[in-house]
Amino acid sequence: MKPEVTIVVPMFNARKSAKKSLASLLKQDYENYEIILVDDCSTDGTYELVKRSVDQSERIRIKQTRENLGAAAARNLGIKEAKGEYIAFTDCDCVVDAHWVERLVECLITNRGKVAGGEVKTPREISFFARSLGTLHKPAPKLISKDEAEDVPTCNAIFKKSLLARMNYFDETFKFSGGEDTDLCARIKLEKIPIHYTPRAIVWHYHKSGFIPFVKWRFNSGIGLSRFARRHFFENKFTYNLFNLFLLPGLVFLALVCLLFMPILWVAILGVVYLVNLAKSYLKNRQEFEFSEIGFGVLLNWLLRVITSLGFLYGMMHFHKDRLEPEKRRMS
Repeated sequence: MKPEVTIVVPMFNARKSAKKSLASLLKQDYENYEIILVDDCSTDGTYELVKRSVDQSERIRIKQTRENLGAAAARNLGIKEAKGEYIAFTDCDCVVDAHWVERLVECLITNRGKVAGGEVKTPREISFFARSLGTLHKPAPKLISKDEAEDVPTCNAIFKKSLLARMNYFDETFKFSGGEDTDLCARIKLEKIPIHYTPRAIVWHYHKSGFIPFVKWRFNSGIGLSRFARRHFFENKFTYNLFNLFLLPGLVFLALVCLLFMPILWVAILGVVYLVNLAKSYLKNRQEFEFSEIGFGVLLNWLLRVITSLGFLYGMMHFHKDRLEPEKRRMS
């Protein structure tokens, strides 16, 4: 008998994507698994939509929070309700391969491991904006070698349940999606536990298809990174260069000022930098993406870094307020 796996999927206002994601989870060729959906107090009818699927399949259970707690708390709720020896995670804006669970379990058993992740790909049938965003490969595992990672995103990861309990689960002070999975992996690495990787476990991530959702996503990710930085005292190398997160908004402002006084020179400099970045991105992504998607993706990457930096600075300025949130929640 293969070990039982519980797939935990947090959901918040995911009515448009949940049905396709759930359909892919039900097509796994792995026999011994269950699915726990955690609706984080959605307001768009997500719970009612997936409840119909729950009624039609014995594999699925659904839990609902009383208030919006964030992805970290939603995942923790799913973990504590899980029956499986292993906990696999994906997101409701992802579609998983039919062999996804099988490949993740195989990776753990082969390596006698406790945590692993797989490859995150970009679907072809999405908008030009979303495809261009896919060229940035976020979220995706940060690889040390071809079969080991520094961390793995929770859109494609599996953990031994006992390890999650030992690590005291996800840190629920990460209110928004972004940083909570990096934080967990950082704590695991500090315990000298390797994070394995297999490109055979595939998830297709349906990226943000509009500019406003993209801005919100990256700003919230920056807030999450500020919490990560405070927790690890700026000493951890698992994420962005934290100095650059402080520096980027100032550099952008300086560049805009310089454009007013020496526009031709600065346009030339920015043009050269863009071409260098375009060449690097093209060499990396030419097998998977169109040239136009890669070109626009370079611009999105610049914007992504600035927005993330602004979210990071916002999070740092609200440090004391964030620190009081868990205490207020315990008192209530």
